[in-house]
Amino acid sequence: MFACSILDLTEPQLRRLIAAAEAGLPQLDAADDETVAELAAILAQAREALGA
Repeated sequence: MFACSILDLTEPQLRRLIAAAEAGLPQLDAADDETVAELAAILAQAREALGA
């Protein structure tokens, strides 16, 4: 079994992951605003950690 931690990602890989997640946010079910808000907060923290 393959296990990978987000901490194992390189900075360019993490930036691509953030971009892909942000692109997918509008596709989430708008009825689940709590999940969208939680994901947005996580992405904001990741961007801040990268200085983006």
